[in-house]
Amino acid sequence: MKTVLYTPDMEPITVLDVTPQIQAYLETNERVALAVMEPINWLALADDPVEVATPRYVHIWRERFVRYGKSMFFLFTNNDENALLLQTTFLPGQTSAVRAKEQSAFARGFLTAWARLGE
Repeated sequence: MKTVLYTPDMEPITVLDVTPQIQAYLETNERVALAVMEPINWLALADDPVEVATPRYVHIWRERFVRYGKSMFFLFTNNDENALLLQTTFLPGQTSAVRAKEQSAFARGFLTAWARLGE
C-alpha cells in the first residue's frame, strides 16, 4: 500500500510503500519504529578509522479515520529528517513519467557510449 508520510502539521514528507506486514502491525498497534540506513561515505580513505554510526530510527504513528464505511489511516512522524532516508516510492500517477525519463536517459547514455566506441 502506498501512503504519504506526514509531519504532525500535515506537511507531506515522502511517499512510502508500506509492506503488508507493517500494515497488519499498524492495524493492531498505533506506533512503529523503522530503522534507516546512514548514507555511506565512499570518499573515505582506506587508512581512515571506521566510524560506527549510531542507529537512526523513524518513529511513525497512525491515526485512523473512516470514509464511506472503510477504515483507513494517515501516517505521521516527528523525525522528518530521518524519514527522508527511508526508501521512497512514487505515486501511481507519477510512475509512467518517471519510467519514461529513465528510459530516455538510458537511451541517450547508450547512444553516446556507442558513438564514442566507434571513434
